[in-house]
Amino acid sequence: MHAHGTSTPKNRITESHVFDEIARANGISGWPVVAIKAFIGHSQGSAAGDQLASALGSFAHDLLPGIPTLDAVADDVYAERLHFSQTAQTFRADATFLNAKGFGGNNATGVVLSPAVTERLLTQRHGAAAVSAWKMRRETTREAAALYLAQADHGHYAPRYQFGEAVLEGPELDIHADRIHIPGYDHAVSLTSDNPFGRLDEESEQ
Repeated sequence: MHAHGTSTPKNRITESHVFDEIARANGISGWPVVAIKAFIGHSQGSAAGDQLASALGSFAHDLLPGIPTLDAVADDVYAERLHFSQTAQTFRADATFLNAKGFGGNNATGVVLSPAVTERLLTQRHGAAAVSAWKMRRETTREAAALYLAQADHGHYAPRYQFGEAVLEGPELDIHADRIHIPGYDHAVSLTSDNPFGRLDEESEQ
């Protein structure tokens, strides 16, 4: 479980209570809980993205990050069925959960399947031949990523500033009462709907 992990009393009590109750309902004990905030602090809009990056790293390296800032688990944390660790631990999982938490309540929890499970599901749906063909095409992307990483590790990288690219402005849209044509798309977005109440002007005429 990649927790939102803000250690305020309101957050740690309500968030850990949800985790502990889910663990109890499903017969789970020692459920590992990690929190990326221990390393990067409390980001704002990208908090769930930070959790996802951490989760993908766990899948890639079979390693759960510890919570090095944890001196002790607070007494008000529901931790009977949860496991917290200051140090990293080896762990292989088929799925992980990302918990996005807001003031006053538990907002949402998303599940992320491991690459191995995802590939197995894609093979079941599209067939081994399609997945094999995709893997061959993927090699070009992997080579480019490895080259970029090697250059970045040596301090050679050029950030890409893409603000405003591929953004449509209002005048580019072809707007009608029943549809909107968007450049680059063959079909218009239909605005027609089956309204069981009829139109307001029809009602006034009656």
